Amino acid sequence: MDYDTDKLVPIYGFGAKFLNESSVNHCFPLFTQEFVPNSMEMILQTYNSYMYNYGTIYTFSGPT
Repeated sequence: MDYDTDKLVPIYGFGAKFLNESSVNHCFPLFTQEFVPNSMEMILQTYNSYMYNYGTIYTFSGPT
């Protein structure tokens, strides 16, 4: 983040199959237009929150 001018870090998940989908989603956002993390702490909180709140709607694929 030291080299990023706006200090906003869009984060993505990868390698998950969502319910009712037959194919693996290789890249999906873990942020919204209104909220983009701007610190390492916020990145980890966002990731943990996403895994906790949405973990029932997808399954990881392969070695992920």
